[in-house]
Amino acid sequence: MRRSLVVLLLLSSAGCAGFPQSGQDVPAPSSAEEKPNILQRQIVAAQERSARLEVQTNQLANQVKTLGNVVRELQGQQSRMEEQIEKLRREMMAAKPMPPSPPAPPSPLAPRPPAAGGGTPPSGPSRLASLPPEDAYNLAYRAVRQRQSREAVSLFQEFLRRHPTNPLVANARYWLGESHYDLSEYTPALEAFEKVLGLHPSSRKVPDAIYMRGLTFLRLKKPREAALEFEKLIERFPRHPLTERAKRQLRTLNLSGNNVQR
Repeated sequence: MRRSLVVLLLLSSAGCAGFPQSGQDVPAPSSAEEKPNILQRQIVAAQERSARLEVQTNQLANQVKTLGNVVRELQGQQSRMEEQIEKLRREMMAAKPMPPSPPAPPSPLAPRPPAAGGGTPPSGPSRLASLPPEDAYNLAYRAVRQRQSREAVSLFQEFLRRHPTNPLVANARYWLGESHYDLSEYTPALEAFEKVLGLHPSSRKVPDAIYMRGLTFLRLKKPREAALEFEKLIERFPRHPLTERAKRQLRTLNLSGNNVQR
């Protein structure tokens, strides 16, 4: 009996060894088989990301192109507004003349200058002959304020001939330049502004003369020379109110395609 039990136990053990153990019925794939699948999925995902990035890049490029066109249009509008603002600025400056000296009482017996060829006395420079320098300057200045640029040119030229050493000479040269500018006489305007810079380097009109030289060069289609004047103003007078306008003018020149960078 004991021998039979031993035999049965041995046969039972041998039978169990012939069946697969739990968890071992499906062989696990080897790492060599799994790696190609992982790499394939990574390649597909990378290609999808690349395609999305390309679409986004094209969209951004189109947006940048559109924005560039908008910016150029806005810069053109800004340039036109700058000209209008500049005219208003000159009018406001002209509306604040230096206080005139008390005029001499008119003499009823003082003879009037004879007109050429007889007749009524001429207007313009001849009116300065009997005036003190300050009154002569203010008379010319009034012509600027009233936008009578041709008369202002004549009056300031006469003032400079009659009073070449007067303290108001620097201002007179500057307003002479602005009057020429308003008449589109850009070459004499540049000459007048240059004399302000060369003959009156400590005048308070120096920053204005530099800025106006820049605007005048723009009118003459010389963007490089204009940029040099605006840069000069920015470097020499960084806190002057016109400096911000000079910076905007430089940005406009750069955005309009003019290579004015030093």
